[in-house]
Amino acid sequence: MKQYVIIITLISALLGGSSCKEWLKVDSEDRIMEDALFQSESGFFTALNGVYVHLLNTNLYGRTLTAGTFDILAQYYDTTKPLNSHTYRSLANFELQAKKDAVADTWKEAYFLIANINTILEHCENDRSVLSESNYELIKGECLALRAMLHFEMFRIFGPIYSYEPGKVCIPYSDDTEKNVKPLLSAIDVVDKILTDLNQAENLLLNVDPVITKGPQSSAEGNNRLRYRNLRLNYFAVQA
Repeated sequence: MKQYVIIITLISALLGGSSCKEWLKVDSEDRIMEDALFQSESGFFTALNGVYVHLLNTNLYGRTLTAGTFDILAQYYDTTKPLNSHTYRSLANFELQAKKDAVADTWKEAYFLIANINTILEHCENDRSVLSESNYELIKGECLALRAMLHFEMFRIFGPIYSYEPGKVCIPYSDDTEKNVKPLLSAIDVVDKILTDLNQAENLLLNVDPVITKGPQSSAEGNNRLRYRNLRLNYFAVQA
């Protein structure tokens, strides 16, 4: 309802004449909400938690990237019964269209999430004064690691076998918030960018990730922002 009120108000102002032009310079509602979110540390952690939640999307780790598409292709499921009518029979038989359909939305979801990660990283710099030094390093470190991980997933699905074709052009690497089409990079360039992000993440998390000195802290006692580190892309996960 709110958006329609805004639209009607703007139309009325335009009909009122050109004298209104100056005060009609307003940002989009999404941008206003985004800027408001990153005005506090809790907003940064909310945004980061949103990334982890979205990883559970069925086109990502909620199915496709875990016990779904690739387990079926690896023949971990018996798709022979009922005879020739199992839901995943065509995929298990490596039929081309079935393979394409199985990962059709994975690309979209992964790069959508990477765009959100890049937004958090951008605000880590633009709104750095909002964050303590340790939380800046923790949030930025996790985001860089998440960006590397998602690009790696896209590379292993849509890229070549690296040892055979390191120079083959395959996927783009999105590392900013610019709304433009990224060029496809060679496998060796993609891997280099993945390793760069992981090395940066490791250096940032080295001195601030409590998992190093206190372990996963798998209980609700204390500050939950720094607990359950076994459920985060923590320092040791980055090394792995």
